[in-house]
Amino acid sequence: MPNAVDAGLQARLREHWDDGEIVEILGVIALFGYLNRWNDSMATTLEEGAEESGRQWLAHEGWTRGKHV
Repeated sequence: MPNAVDAGLQARLREHWDDGEIVEILGVIALFGYLNRWNDSMATTLEEGAEESGRQWLAHEGWTRGKHV
């Protein structure tokens, strides 16, 4: 998947955070991108709390448990 971080976005990030903080932010984004792909590939079972949150906050957008049963 191509990365959409360009010079303009980098400049906007630096208005609010220093380089170390930006590295931490991007590290979290990268980790969750990895975990999302892993869990999707493995059809990881959802915990009850996560499923409840999905129904509460995302169902109106079309969210379902899908293969994560």
